[in-house]
Amino acid sequence: MLGGCLWSNRYVHIVRTESQMVQDCQYLDTIAENSDPGRILPNYRPSDAEANVLHRADRLGATHIVWVYNNSRMGSAAEVYRCDD
Repeated sequence: MLGGCLWSNRYVHIVRTESQMVQDCQYLDTIAENSDPGRILPNYRPSDAEANVLHRADRLGATHIVWVYNNSRMGSAAEVYRCDD
């Protein structure tokens, strides 16, 4: 259980925000991770898609993320931005 907490807190530097707050920021990409709930997976966790989106956003150097959808049965998707302070 502790491992899951560490994974989700790994990207605390990426700010979750709304689209109007990143209008002056550099758009980097739209990232989507799909889940496949149709298969029987013994250790399937919907949060894996969210964690994968955050990991990819971090690798792009994102500072802000706007979720399009998050942890749905289909997966997660977000627009990622780099904002200068």
